[in-house]
Amino acid sequence: MRLGATLFEDTRLSGSGDVSCSTCHQAEPSFSDGVDRHLGLDGKPLDRRTPPLWNMAWGLSWFWDGRAPSLEAQAAGPVENKREMGGDLRRAIETLAADPLMRKSFAAAFPEDPAVTRDSLTKALAALARILVSPETRFDRWVKGDDRALDQDEIAGLSLFVGKARCVACHQGWRFTDEAFHDIGLPSSDKERGPVLGAKAADQAFRTPSPRERVWSAPYMHDGSLSPPSRTGWTIMRQVS
Repeated sequence: MRLGATLFEDTRLSGSGDVSCSTCHQAEPSFSDGVDRHLGLDGKPLDRRTPPLWNMAWGLSWFWDGRAPSLEAQAAGPVENKREMGGDLRRAIETLAADPLMRKSFAAAFPEDPAVTRDSLTKALAALARILVSPETRFDRWVKGDDRALDQDEIAGLSLFVGKARCVACHQGWRFTDEAFHDIGLPSSDKERGPVLGAKAADQAFRTPSPRERVWSAPYMHDGSLSPPSRTGWTIMRQVS
């Protein structure tokens, strides 16, 4: 995990040498960046917003379109994306392997195979992702039996969430996500989920995001097109943040 945290901050993974994972995944706004879409290396907004990183260990696939089958595969994606970090992992690995301190860190993390490799680098980043677990919230305390943890407005919001508003149809379980992909009718020209599945019907379907800790990570949706929610929305979001 310690090696992963070091790599997460290391700008040498990027092609320009001045971008790290933490450039977009900033700790305070729930490991996101607080903007609708981060600017890419070409100076233009990226296609999708930076997703928070909480509770990734329980995912079934990764990225907004689910194209990564493992956290290790996900870890390499932004590094090699030309518009995100623009890196070349082969060159980055050569650079890290030439650094005595990094060689020592890799040897400590992987004593049976201490070489600096693509496999060990992505494993280290994935190990960091697996420990990013959202903290206990007032909602969790309420579920455990603390009737005073939520106020009346919040309980009314929860009733809407699980009842008339039917939010729970997709936002379910302790992470409030079914890990599925849905087209909810947002206007968007982003049609990348379809190619992942090889099914045109899924073109504009995106992962159900978890609202845990999301009160700190507005704006919302895969493209950052929704501003902070209404009072009712905040009432619900506050419970799980």
